[in-house]
Amino acid sequence: MNPADRVAAVRKVLKHYRDEAVSLMLVENMGLDGINPRVQGYNQDGGIIPFHAITLED
Repeated sequence: MNPADRVAAVRKVLKHYRDEAVSLMLVENMGLDGINPRVQGYNQDGGIIPFHAITLED
């Protein structure tokens, strides 16, 4: 497939998913995490957990 045809196909798929929305989120899901006090660097800003920053203290 040439690049121009690929771009056209991807745009068609994206337009379909935009136009035919499967669901509409009306509420935000609540997250509840329990961690040990030895765990450092954990947070959930924006729902993203920075696994690279998490450490475990002795």
